[in-house]
Amino acid sequence: MNHIKELKGQSIAKKLLTNYLASYPPALMIFHGPHGVGKWSAAEALIRQFLCTGRNGCGLCPPCRKLASNQHADYIRFPESSVPIGDPNAPEAFSIRWLQKTRISYTPFDGRIRFVLFPRGDRIQNEAETALLKIFEETPDHTRFIILTPSLSDLKPTIVSRGICVPFSLLPKESVSDITSITGARELDLLGGSMEKVLMIRSNYYKLLMTKLPEALQHPLDLMNLEKWLYRLENPETASKEIQMKQDYTQILNFFCLVLLSYSRQHKSHKEILQAVFELKEDLLEEMQGIYPYLLGRLFASLHSILFV
Repeated sequence: MNHIKELKGQSIAKKLLTNYLASYPPALMIFHGPHGVGKWSAAEALIRQFLCTGRNGCGLCPPCRKLASNQHADYIRFPESSVPIGDPNAPEAFSIRWLQKTRISYTPFDGRIRFVLFPRGDRIQNEAETALLKIFEETPDHTRFIILTPSLSDLKPTIVSRGICVPFSLLPKESVSDITSITGARELDLLGGSMEKVLMIRSNYYKLLMTKLPEALQHPLDLMNLEKWLYRLENPETASKEIQMKQDYTQILNFFCLVLLSYSRQHKSHKEILQAVFELKEDLLEEMQGIYPYLLGRLFASLHSILFV
């Protein structure tokens, strides 16, 4: 997305950002809402238009070409990992002290404005957030900040109070279908108004899962084979070979749980299946080493009891 006018399903955010494009963006904007609903795309479209020579995200001018190759000096995009405060004497790159000492204390290189994007405001460490607050109290006229976060509660109230909050909500099914070209009712339900799981829906993993799952709910031997298959996918090499994707195993299991709940919605034992799945998902949050075989075994033992005993 190169232009804010291309933002779909977010009428409030689109109106606010269009107004800022016609004037000047506030010192701090906080885009808040679920993952996969367009926050990042909207932020980068706004940045492209402001840094573009013609202010339209043309994609052809020197600033647009630099943005396309991630080489624009006036666009600082922090990684999605945790953001530290940084060593006071030799701060590491993409720490708050690094930003303060080596970037925003200087005027922009190519234009009249610099943008700093934090794609995961919920991962800014506590000390870093406190240091960032001091920067926001005296934001240079040439620097503008954008923070993306699932919820405003992930940020200190003092930071939220200094920013303009731009709300993003779950997308209507029509917008999701229009953006992704996914039209199946089950698949749109699985997406749930977000594009976060689009790659999963399009993956070989989903295709195989939708072949194996109906059989597993009908016969105990197929249920056991499904458990063995899911367990094998914990090995990254096996997952890459069998489902042609590299994905965190926790996400693989979470997606399986989502598909299982969706597929078993009309099953007479859906409530019992729901309870077994929620027990698994609750314990997945613990992130204990070696816990996957235990959790998977417990879930499938429960499913066997629910379905066939």
